[in-house]
Amino acid sequence: MKKRILVVEDDNIIGMEIRDRVENLGYEVSELLSYGEHAIAKVSAIMPDLILMDIRLKGDIDGIDAAETIRKKYDIPVVYLTAYADDNTLKRAKITEPFGYVLKPFEERDLASTIEMAIYKHQMDKKIRTNERWLATTLRSLGDGVIAIDKQGQVDFMNPVAQQLTGWEMGKARTKKFENIFKIIDNENRRPIDNPIKQVLSSKKSVELSENTLLVSKQKIERPVLGIFSPIISDNGDVSGIVVVFQDNTERKRSREVLELQSRYNELRATLWKIAADKTLGEEDLISRMNQCLGPVLGVSRVSYNKLYGNYLDEGEFKCILEWCADGISSSLGAALPAKIANPLLKFKMTALDRQKIMDTLPKALHAIAAPVISVFEKKYDIESILMVPFYVDKTLEGIISFDVCKSQKNKPEWTKEAKTLIAEAVDIVSNFIIQKRSESALRISEERFRTIIEAVPDLIYIKDRFLTYTHVNPAVEKLFDKTAVEIIGLSDDELFGFKVVTKNSKDNDLRVLKGEIVSEEAYGIFSGRTITFEVVKVPLRDHKGAIVGICGVARDISERKKSEKIQKVLFEISNAVIMTQDLYGLFKSMKETLGQVVDTTNFFIALYNEETKMLSLPYFVDEKDKFTEMPVGKTLTSYVIKHKKTMHVRENEIYDLVKAKEIEIVGTVPKVWLGVPLRSGDKVVGVIVVQNYENASIYTEEHSGILEFVSGQIAMAIERKQAELERIRLATAIQFAAEAILITDEVPRIQYVNPAFESITGYRAEDVLGKNPSMLSSGKQGEAFYHQFWDIISSGKTWMGQFVNRKQNGSFYEASATVSPIFDESGKIVNYVAVTRDVTKQHQLEMRLRQAEKMEAIGTLAGGIAHDFNNIIGAIIGYAELSLDDVKDELLLRNLNQIIKASHRAKDLVQQILAFSRQGKQDRKPLQMSLIVNEALKLIRATLPTTIDIRTNIEAKTSLVFADPTNIHQIIMNLCANAAHSMRERGGVLEVSLKDIQVESDMVKQFQELKPGGYVKLMVKDSGNGIDSSIVDRIFDPYFTTKKVGEGAGMGLALVHGIIKAYQGEITVYSEPGRGTTFNVFLPRIVSKAKKEAKRAKSLPRGSETILYVDDEENLVNVGSQVMERLGYKVVSTSSSQKAWELFQATPEKFDLVITDQTMPEMTGAELAKKLMGLRPDVRIILCTGFSEIISKEKAKEMGIREFVMKPLFSEELANVIRKVLDN
Repeated sequence: MKKRILVVEDDNIIGMEIRDRVENLGYEVSELLSYGEHAIAKVSAIMPDLILMDIRLKGDIDGIDAAETIRKKYDIPVVYLTAYADDNTLKRAKITEPFGYVLKPFEERDLASTIEMAIYKHQMDKKIRTNERWLATTLRSLGDGVIAIDKQGQVDFMNPVAQQLTGWEMGKARTKKFENIFKIIDNENRRPIDNPIKQVLSSKKSVELSENTLLVSKQKIERPVLGIFSPIISDNGDVSGIVVVFQDNTERKRSREVLELQSRYNELRATLWKIAADKTLGEEDLISRMNQCLGPVLGVSRVSYNKLYGNYLDEGEFKCILEWCADGISSSLGAALPAKIANPLLKFKMTALDRQKIMDTLPKALHAIAAPVISVFEKKYDIESILMVPFYVDKTLEGIISFDVCKSQKNKPEWTKEAKTLIAEAVDIVSNFIIQKRSESALRISEERFRTIIEAVPDLIYIKDRFLTYTHVNPAVEKLFDKTAVEIIGLSDDELFGFKVVTKNSKDNDLRVLKGEIVSEEAYGIFSGRTITFEVVKVPLRDHKGAIVGICGVARDISERKKSEKIQKVLFEISNAVIMTQDLYGLFKSMKETLGQVVDTTNFFIALYNEETKMLSLPYFVDEKDKFTEMPVGKTLTSYVIKHKKTMHVRENEIYDLVKAKEIEIVGTVPKVWLGVPLRSGDKVVGVIVVQNYENASIYTEEHSGILEFVSGQIAMAIERKQAELERIRLATAIQFAAEAILITDEVPRIQYVNPAFESITGYRAEDVLGKNPSMLSSGKQGEAFYHQFWDIISSGKTWMGQFVNRKQNGSFYEASATVSPIFDESGKIVNYVAVTRDVTKQHQLEMRLRQAEKMEAIGTLAGGIAHDFNNIIGAIIGYAELSLDDVKDELLLRNLNQIIKASHRAKDLVQQILAFSRQGKQDRKPLQMSLIVNEALKLIRATLPTTIDIRTNIEAKTSLVFADPTNIHQIIMNLCANAAHSMRERGGVLEVSLKDIQVESDMVKQFQELKPGGYVKLMVKDSGNGIDSSIVDRIFDPYFTTKKVGEGAGMGLALVHGIIKAYQGEITVYSEPGRGTTFNVFLPRIVSKAKKEAKRAKSLPRGSETILYVDDEENLVNVGSQVMERLGYKVVSTSSSQKAWELFQATPEKFDLVITDQTMPEMTGAELAKKLMGLRPDVRIILCTGFSEIISKEKAKEMGIREFVMKPLFSEELANVIRKVLDN
């Protein structure tokens, strides 16, 4: 393939000539270019084998710059073409390392040789560079270090391994003296070794380093090395340099040392096995010989065995009792190390430690104790470091083997893996042989003990051969059969037992054992008149090869155990019966039958003691002789047990002794033996369980007493359980049927139980509340402070009593009187709370009404006093006006007097209304004109309202009557108007009150569901206030529901109004819009009653001539009354003193036909005066007058014998008629 040449020439003619000549020489011209820039740009695409470059070129750069750029980027040879060049240009051209020059003009021969030489030289350079790369790679890849040195001893080359081992980088080491880079010392004497360079230069032969050579790196790291210094011989035979090849000899040296050490270790192991096999050596001798073997091999200063004394976890110590020491090393025998310091250091099988590592390993709490101890060991025993090896024998720590390295020791050992393995093996060898020796000793002791035990145990132990004849028996067998071992050996079972022992399948079982099975069986025999049960275990007997050569058997007397098992079974059945049997009689019967298996219960009874009646009841009594159902406690054997509270076991003669001592009295037939056990409930005896026998006095034993004592506990427990169950049933029934709501929570609290009364009161079903917090009942009426105080009390273990305002399921409120108590467990911890609550809403309403009544009573008392005085004033006005009517003839004056009398009538009616409204006690319902009460109530209300509230009335039903109590109607009006006024107190407004008649037809009943068809008086109270939110309008009649602030209302007003109206078979409705006001409509049944017609004034009043004693403490009334009666023809004796009246009457009792007296007088009331008058003269006619009296009523007056009881003020007509009525009757 032709070589390609790029020609770069600025002269096109010369360029074409060069191209032609080059092509004539057999080369291919890739391109002809005139600019250096073009050559740089195209060379990467052309990649010619050679470039002919003119030095002078067109463009910004000349041929030298272009050649330099191409040389740096591409490995392409360049030959310069030039006609001439100055020195500077030539100097520049040399820097670019051209492959030749061709001077213009040139000969074709010169051009050809220059091109050929350039191409050849380039190829040779490439080969040299390749070889250099191979060589460099090889040197770098060698595992040995290689350093090239010139003949002056300076470093010329270092491969990476050499750099690593010497610690010098080649760049810093080059041109430095080899002795400064490659420093070597003798490992044994630590002295520098003469550098072999001089020897190589002089001998022109290779020189090897000795095996004790250590190379000291720049970083002062010492390594054993092997190396060879080889001369580089030039063509003339001189040494032109030296090549040093060396390698790290650490691993190789270590391997050799390991092999040597391994050989020594193997010799040591053999020695240790030999020592350990020596039966004559004791334990401490073995340990001592081990130390003597290990110390020299490991190269340590001291090997010591520190035996553990005491508890290594507590106050024990490790004391040195055995040791080996190297020459010149002091002994540490007797030195002791506290176990509490050594114990934390024994975390691993072996631990290498120095002072610092010991302190780092120990807990800080031990530093203060450990520091002085370690200091003593360091100074006294010259210790630099130690290897601690715990010495275990059969997993028990018995001591520590310590390998000490002293500070004065020159060659200090390394604790290599191999060294530690050797130590571990040595310790295991000695430990295992100690275990073996101990086992052999224990075996000898065990065999001796076994022989002793075999001969001493009460169990029957024997050995049979394969022919089932006895070959060995222990003394227990000899004793049982009353034969010697010599007599027994060689006998079979049939020959030995005869008919004494009964077994099932004994021979078959022996054959099974000879086949390798272990067999258990029971055997029964009669010996010395006693039946004995044996439990027999048979196992195969094997020789040292494992072959079965016979049978070894052990027979144990289990008679007592079988008996105990039977008793235990009986007691278990009784315990089970206590749990399973429901009634006491069935339990007692079951107990008797079950006990009969172990105790004679032919005669058996249970007596229960009633401390209050002093009687013994016999709920279960079975006896051959006597029949009792109950008896007085008296001085029976049973009462003796109850009195002394302990078991009594007596025979017939002992019973009679007690009778003679007057301790007991005989009741029923006296048995041969009597056994009674008290039934205890805590410290009290509640009864006795008794068995007795009439024939065998020895039938009961102490064992039977114990059985009965256990059963007595079961009976007492059953009785207590039954009583507790009855108590629980009574309690559960009481809770279930209690009228009070009962709620039980856990300590959280979560509700765990509620009774039916809770469901009835709250409306919640039990399943709705179980697991929930009782706060679900909270109404929000009682603040957080209330509940905090409540919880503080009950959580401190105290009982809380008080009242809750709770919310029912339907949202209504109720008041509950509650008692809440904590329940404690046995440890005193609160585990539950129980709340007993009673709905006292109605009671509270009644209390509110009572308080209202008490208020009205107070008002009534005040009103009564006022009415009394007011009536007296009205009476005087009326009296004088009527007297004037008879004396005046002037028409105008007569009309005025009639108006006075008419106004007095209205004043009298008003006073009567006030008295009726405010009178105390239960008010009887009566026909009532609603309009009058409404008008009177509005007058009272108007005085209490601000001027910003306007009252508008529309009274249409002016004469309509209802059958009601005026006080109640007044309360309805006052409450409704007060609520209306409260809603308008801030902005003012209009209060509308209307009264009209309505007729509720049958088709209107749906609208007024609680009303029956008929006539009603409708009272409407309407305000323009804030209104009521629709969400609470249905609850406004609930007790305690209020929208007012605390202190402004109790929430009972509308509840009372609602209750009154419902009591009158009426209805109240409410309509409200927030911000637009509220309207209440009250419907009360209307009644029809004939109106009382005013009595026409009689033209002439009834008259008389009798003598009347008239007494009143008001002078005006005495004066006017006397005049009126005198004008009617009567003789009147009058006085203003009740005492004076009594004196007048007492003086001449027969003089007076009639006595008229006021009731309320200062010295003596009218009733008291009447009583005295009638005491003096029983037939005296008396009229009692009063404006108001709390003391006497019309009925009481009649009962006293007073003929008439009249209310003041009296008009002339009323007075005339009542006087005649009394006198004429």
